[in-house]
This record gives sequence, structure tokens and C-alpha cells, in this order.
Amino acid sequence: MSYHDRDYGHGVGAMGHISIQGMSPIPIYENPKIRESKKAGYNRTNIFKRNEPIRLWVGSTALVLDVEIKYTLPHMQAMGGDWRGAIEAARDSVVGRGRKGPPTAQLHIGSISYPPCIVTDYELDMPYDQGAMNSGDSRVITLRIKLEEYHGV
Repeated sequence: MSYHDRDYGHGVGAMGHISIQGMSPIPIYENPKIRESKKAGYNRTNIFKRNEPIRLWVGSTALVLDVEIKYTLPHMQAMGGDWRGAIEAARDSVVGRGRKGPPTAQLHIGSISYPPCIVTDYELDMPYDQGAMNSGDSRVITLRIKLEEYHGV
């Protein structure tokens, strides 16, 4: 049974995942925040005795994805130790591998698949002040991963 088919907590399985080359996928549950950004690129040339410069479109920047995933206590309990694998995959995704650099990753939400990306940054927030029954474990783990479109080899 794959993690797509498992029920983690609230009667709903994973709604998507981030697949990272050579590592276990990072499952996504419950309302992920996905911020997508891309900017147009222009060259500007000022012309003598003219108020407005001429602009030439030269392409656009790479797609940038900022994905915030929250693992709540019911999911962590139902997943067993699988959430630790998600954290390790995020940590290992920013480490270069020899001359090749970091591995590629791809975000999949439902039937939507984003283009291949590289992980440029990750943040992990485990507020221990919200401990589960004074055990020192967090009730919510927030994993934030920043991806950038990649068209390399």
C-alpha cells in the first residue's frame, strides 16, 4: 500500500507530494500553502528627448514555488515515523552530491504536476511550547520548502 492510499488522520489520504530524486517523497495533507511567482524580464533603453524608455522583453525569470506543509498531531500519530522521513528528505535535498549539485524535485498536487525544480531552501518549525501532553513533542510541525524551476541536465 503506497502512502497515497493510506489514511492519515482525518479520513483523507495525501492530497499530493513532493518527489525528490533519490529520496522518499514528502507527502502533503491538509491545506498546503503554495505561493507561485514568476517575473517578466525587460531591457530598458533611454532615448534622448523622450520621457519613456523603450522596453524590450527578454524573457522571464524561473518559476519559484514556496510550499508550506503542516503536519498536525493526528497525522503524525497515524503516520508513525514517516514524518521523520519527510524532514530528512527536505534536509538532504539542499546538500550537493559531488559535482552534480542538489537533486531535482517535483511538486504534485492532485492531477497537477509542476515542472522539475531544485530545492533552494527549507525551513522547519517545531514549536515545543505547544507540546503534546507535556512530552516535549510538538503538536504541529511546519515544513516550508522553496523550489525553483530547473531546466538543466
